[in-house]
Amino acid sequence: MKKRSLLCSILCLLTVLVITQVGHALELPKIFATNMVIQRDLPIQVWGTAQKGSKVDVQFAGQTASTQTDTNGKWKLALNAQPANTSPQKMTVTGDGKTITYDNVVIGDVWICSGQSNMAWTVSRSNNADAEIKSATDSLIRLCRVANTVAAEPQDNANINWNPSSPKNTGGFSAVGYFFGRYLRGELNIPIGLIHTNWGGTPAEAWTSTPILQNTPGLEQIIPNAEANEKKYPQHVQAWEKKMADYNAKLEAWKTKNPDTPVKQYKVRKPRAPRKPGKNPKYPSSLFNGMINPIIPFGIKGAIWYQGEANSGKPDQYRILLPAMIKDWRDRWGQGDFPFGVVQLANFRGVKTQPGNSGWTNLQYSQFAVSQTFPNTGLAVINDIGEAKDIHPKNKQDVGKRLALWAMHDVYKTLKSNWSPPVYDSHKIDGNKVILTFKNVDGKLTTRNDKPLGEFSICGSDKKWVWAKATITGSNTIEVHADEIAQPLAVRYAWQDNPEAANLTDASGLPTSCFKTDDWAYGK
Repeated sequence: MKKRSLLCSILCLLTVLVITQVGHALELPKIFATNMVIQRDLPIQVWGTAQKGSKVDVQFAGQTASTQTDTNGKWKLALNAQPANTSPQKMTVTGDGKTITYDNVVIGDVWICSGQSNMAWTVSRSNNADAEIKSATDSLIRLCRVANTVAAEPQDNANINWNPSSPKNTGGFSAVGYFFGRYLRGELNIPIGLIHTNWGGTPAEAWTSTPILQNTPGLEQIIPNAEANEKKYPQHVQAWEKKMADYNAKLEAWKTKNPDTPVKQYKVRKPRAPRKPGKNPKYPSSLFNGMINPIIPFGIKGAIWYQGEANSGKPDQYRILLPAMIKDWRDRWGQGDFPFGVVQLANFRGVKTQPGNSGWTNLQYSQFAVSQTFPNTGLAVINDIGEAKDIHPKNKQDVGKRLALWAMHDVYKTLKSNWSPPVYDSHKIDGNKVILTFKNVDGKLTTRNDKPLGEFSICGSDKKWVWAKATITGSNTIEVHADEIAQPLAVRYAWQDNPEAANLTDASGLPTSCFKTDDWAYGK
């Protein structure tokens, strides 16, 4: 019996040792893969795990770097920066008697493409999808996908793959990301890597780390509120079950009334089940942990961001949250204030006949305000290409192009003409008129359709908004007034969900963002 017990103990010990050995075998995060793009002109950060105290060698682009793992088996090193190179190369990593080789590696610019469903929206679901997919044959555009992953703590790895652009690979990729990258590729003639890390319906706080949410004034209640809501999961399930019972009853009644009609024509949306605790992609920091942290500090040129729909109910908070998230990413990457391009929400819903207020427009304004005040941040205005009845505009080509125009002008400094529309700068009140002054004007102010200026509203001290008459009075000035407002207090432009008559532009032909001369909080 004692011999058997001793034998079992020895076997258990050997098993633990074997598991330990396997657990610390040479491994790199999956952001490193065959077909990847390495960021040019930056030290090449490479990291992973191996046996503690062991030596690791990395060979790439004619150079070799070596390091030793720490007591936890982790290692990290940097190779010298390299210029862009379209020739396929190998990266070889050796340690613990094991060699990992990544083939078809090129050097160029890498951009993160993140956000919610409009960034996740694929080429296959966008305008001219068949033609776009058929023409996607440039193998020096490389497409990287980070799998949707919810995590309670920051993860070191995720399921990630890299593929060259091709008709097979491009249809399911982010349309905004692809069209942005395609434009850059045509202008720069270097490899372009695009990292698709996004999830539909998710708020910005899901993409922001826990310490930032906890320690940024104005954001401290986000996590406690989410925790309190998660505790109500049983009540949420009960409410959903009641909705499902009602849905099923109405569906059966509809089927009885329409026996020969396919069920897919029943247009009532099925109630969505509540997410289980720990599985909710809307939970604060859950996507930062699972989909951003695993790719830090892989070298990048910058990021593009199409998100905000899920935060439109709290637009004033978003003006704090978005720059906090951007700074969070920049600090963690350690590359300084890398470029960050924001897509402003598109026009959406029906056109209103009277001026008013909405969370959607205030969220758009928060995006505009951040782009004007936060360093190295651009804005693609798209309030002219949305669809009233669809939150997902199919025209993703223009979205990608407008982001690329920003990048070519502000990041790469190669676009000589102005990339953006006029930007509201200041105002002064002159009797019953408000004089607006604009900056960033390409040539002179004009309208996009040769019609009188539209979508200007004005109010007095009672804060009751009325439509105003606006007239271009100079190359960068507009005069605004309304007969019923003798003493104007503030002016707003394009201040509704779907500002159909908004037509202010300049020689660029691009639409001007919504703006306001007041500083009143949402709802005021």
